[in-house]
Formats: sequence, structure tokens, C-alpha cells
Amino acid sequence: MKKLGFAVAVLTVLACGGTNLNPIAPPVINNLSVNSASAGSPDLLIQVNGEDFLPGAVVRFNGNNKSSLLISSSAITATIPAADMATAGVFPITVKNPDGTVSNSSDFTVN
Repeated sequence: MKKLGFAVAVLTVLACGGTNLNPIAPPVINNLSVNSASAGSPDLLIQVNGEDFLPGAVVRFNGNNKSSLLISSSAITATIPAADMATAGVFPITVKNPDGTVSNSSDFTVN
């Protein structure tokens, strides 16, 4: 009996009908300009430093988008409202690019 062989290739198909042979790297957080505050603090402007931040990226505090301003592909600022710092705890900060990729998490501590 003759054996038939075949190979299967898997490609990511984009919404526009093309293929994605070079996936976009997710953003990376290296550090925060401020990583803690006292409970009851007023609004706080922080800078997130890292890599691969894209136009339209947003800083997320505890999973919620915050008012953000992209400075460059390696820096983005955001305002953390006083209401988010009303109670003590450790809260994750991430950056979400408009393509849906999300960075690693960096902890922000409210004492």
C-alpha cells in the first residue's frame, strides 16, 4: 500500500485578510516614576517607563483605563485619581496597546 504524506502549516490570519508573519511585541514595563502613595492622597501623575508603547496606549490601574498621555515608545504618563488611592492595598499597573496586547504588571502600593 502507498502511504500519503502531507504537512500542515498554521498562520495567523488578520482581519484585513493578510497573514501575520511578524507578531507585534507586547509592551513592557521597566519601572514606574512613583510606585507608592498614602491612602487618601490627591490625584497623582505617574510616568511608566518601558518599551513598545504605541500611539493610543493606555495605562491601566487595577484593570481600569486611566487618562494617559504617550510621551514616546518608552514612556507614558497617567493620572491616578484620588478615589483609586482611598484605601490601602497593592494594585497592578499595566499598559495596554490599541492592538490589545498588555504589558507585564508592576505593583503600585497604597499605604
